[in-house]
Amino acid sequence: MARLYRVVGPPGTGKTTWVARQCQHAVGVHGPDRVLVASLTRAAAREAAGRDTGLAKGQVGTLHSHCYHALGRPRIVDAALCREWNAEHPLWQLTVGNTELEKGEALGVGDGPAPGDRLLMELDLARARMQPRAGWSSQLAAFGAAWDDFKQNVGACDFTDLIEQGCKQLRTAPGVPGALFIDEAQDLSALELELVSRWAELAETTVLVGDPYQALYHWRGAGQDVMSGELHKVLDQSYRVPRAVQAQAMSIIRQTGAWRAEIIYRPRETEGAVHRVGATWKDPAILLDLMAALPGRVMVIAACDYMIHPLRNLLRSRGIPYHNPFTHRWNPLREGTLDKVRSMLRFAAPKWGGPEPDDMAWRPEELRSWLPLLRSARTREDEAGAKLRGAPEPTGETETDGRVYAERHLARPAVTALLRGDLEWLHRSATKAGWDSISYAVEVLRRNGWRALCEPPRVILGTIHSVKGGEAEHVVVFPDLSPAGIRSYQHAGWDHHDGVWRMFYVAATRARESLTIAGAANTTMAVPL
Repeated sequence: MARLYRVVGPPGTGKTTWVARQCQHAVGVHGPDRVLVASLTRAAAREAAGRDTGLAKGQVGTLHSHCYHALGRPRIVDAALCREWNAEHPLWQLTVGNTELEKGEALGVGDGPAPGDRLLMELDLARARMQPRAGWSSQLAAFGAAWDDFKQNVGACDFTDLIEQGCKQLRTAPGVPGALFIDEAQDLSALELELVSRWAELAETTVLVGDPYQALYHWRGAGQDVMSGELHKVLDQSYRVPRAVQAQAMSIIRQTGAWRAEIIYRPRETEGAVHRVGATWKDPAILLDLMAALPGRVMVIAACDYMIHPLRNLLRSRGIPYHNPFTHRWNPLREGTLDKVRSMLRFAAPKWGGPEPDDMAWRPEELRSWLPLLRSARTREDEAGAKLRGAPEPTGETETDGRVYAERHLARPAVTALLRGDLEWLHRSATKAGWDSISYAVEVLRRNGWRALCEPPRVILGTIHSVKGGEAEHVVVFPDLSPAGIRSYQHAGWDHHDGVWRMFYVAATRARESLTIAGAANTTMAVPL
């Protein structure tokens, strides 16, 4: 008989480690190719796949990815097809974005302000909640019919189709697993839960692992029923959240109607701290001194990304490095950009406290990476720019090849400027687009030295949703909501008022040492944390 277990993993209790241990045990029972792990997000799937589970390759992934491969890798609506749709349906234009199933964080299509984006989001939500089409509005029904016809005509499907077709065509999970682990189960939509329930019927053991207090994705169809049944285990020791922060977090979650006495976990054996500061998202300047004084990582988060923009602009203007390691967004210091700057200026690295160079010339692959930044100088009088405009692509692989190319095609002032680390020359000689792409990294170098180009930034910026699953020693959270968020907060219910409090519970529990609650830019548009 199939057995279903619900396991709750509160913040910092080692949920992924626990799943990995259970997978190891299940592999011993069923074999490495008959244990399947599915998660709702790529980030969670990557983390699980990185653990020592003993699973065969391909046994860890998102639900969408598992369905995609089991259904024969069907064509997904991509950027080209999205542009084709836009040409055929000018009144229902969609945003064209990244649509590669195995890459990125967002699904890409319809994730923007174009006229059809709202309808596509509404359509996906109705399908995720398995709402009968008879109850759809006439506009949504018309859009849905046109979208279905378009996909059929071009022979492609969207991401929701993967789950719907999985429900219809995949009687069992891929590989007919004996054990099935569903991570982040609290965020399953009704449609995804239907798929998991079907797969669970023919698996000996199915384990739903999640935390109802961290359910954030009601906007994409998640419901409260997934973890509402009998709980078989609660991981009861947090290795992240200190006492003071946990007390604040529990006072937050008690504002919801979902409080369950059996979900109890112990905080980390350190006091920690909760502070308040007058800075607001509109006027965050005093946070700069706070962040400089705090040791370790500092995470600054808000309900909406526009609430981070003023602080982001301050950090950029002062060359203070920031990033978000939990998403592809909010990362201006990408490795590709840093590689170009480090390569271009590496012979001058000691000027900024960097290492002495271990060779004497750029290699051709280095030149190929950053020479396009200099190919069109801002003025034709620039000797280096003029010489580079007609130069061929660097070829070869060796240091000698690079030296020969530099002698033939780079003007001596250009070589001299780069060897000296002349940042003013670099600014004058770069193309506008090229300078825009590296200017922040150059400012970070100028103000913080070479080391800042080689180490992960201490400052983490992002939305609360973007850092779910992450942590930092210190967390600063803005209590404000968007107009849509405050309207939702003012309506009772699991996916309205309670959903807002769950979001701030997640925000608070990212902290390992201290939680700082910032001031509200407008008290009528903020929650009383």
